[in-house]
Amino acid sequence: MKTSKQRRGIGFKNFRRFIDFPMLEFGSITYMVGRNNSGKSTMVKALLLMLDYLQNQLSDTFSFDNQVLEDANIVTFGRAKCNLIDDPEIVFKLKLHNYNIAIYISGDDDRTKANVNILNIEDEANGYELSVNYNTERIRIIKKSNSKISDESNDNELQKLNLEISKLKKLQKKLTNKSSKEALQIADQINKLSERRNKMTHSDSPEDDEIVEYDLEYSL
Repeated sequence: MKTSKQRRGIGFKNFRRFIDFPMLEFGSITYMVGRNNSGKSTMVKALLLMLDYLQNQLSDTFSFDNQVLEDANIVTFGRAKCNLIDDPEIVFKLKLHNYNIAIYISGDDDRTKANVNILNIEDEANGYELSVNYNTERIRIIKKSNSKISDESNDNELQKLNLEISKLKKLQKKLTNKSSKEALQIADQINKLSERRNKMTHSDSPEDDEIVEYDLEYSL
């Protein structure tokens, strides 16, 4: 049984000294090496804050004063926000296996709690995306078509087919008698694999992908 690659990572915008910290993926054991003030502790703080929100809060309030986060040493929204740009919103992004989670927060500089404006959760494996807008009190759910979900698996299958065809062609060149039984069998295999590859390459164009959206309202 094949298992999908277990991916994890953290990224953020307008947090501490970083205007934009792109998604950094890591494994079960990750070593961080860098000079002082290069962002190592900031990445850890962002990860602690995101995990605390998902485990203990998961609502419209993002807290900086949880006792579990004493090591984060942030305390207020003003200390968390980057002072290099004039942007009132901080964005945290977390990748947990097949899930991409993004939180958009804003608040008063001297407050220990911030407002969660938008919470996005994307399920890459099943093609679902959930967006909760706490400001407008609306929930948006998107279901993507199977062709979008299976893009990665199709790419892997195409790579295997190309490799197999290449091996067969190399073996075909080595045969001196092109009309022998073995040569004919190899030619037949190449044709079948090539037809299969062509079908995968030209099927399900992006224009035909179906995206179903649901837009709901809720009351606090």
